Amino acid sequence: MKKVILAIVMASAMSQAGTSFFKEEDKKLHMGVSYPFGMMGGLICKGDRAFNLSGWAAIACGTAIGMIPGIVKEGLDSRQPGNRWDNRDLAADAIGAFIGSVTTVTIFRFSSGKW
Repeated sequence: MKKVILAIVMASAMSQAGTSFFKEEDKKLHMGVSYPFGMMGGLICKGDRAFNLSGWAAIACGTAIGMIPGIVKEGLDSRQPGNRWDNRDLAADAIGAFIGSVTTVTIFRFSSGKW
């Protein structure tokens, strides 16, 4: 249980460090929204009933799944007048999804005893 709490505290600290890179509220919002999608992506990729990947493969898969809503949003935003595609928004999505995926895979790692 101590390891799970440590993993959650570490993920929270990583999340706070990531938000300091982006001063704009929009980037923080992108990170905050992508975080739970990254967690769900990590669960899908690491879970015993889904892809059942391990280690970095599960983290990469979870990050990719976690970025899907951000990519869709950017695509829809770029079609509206006065808006354009923003790669910095996607970078914020990637950071949030990555941290979420790392959190889920780490919790699986410490709770199951296997990577």
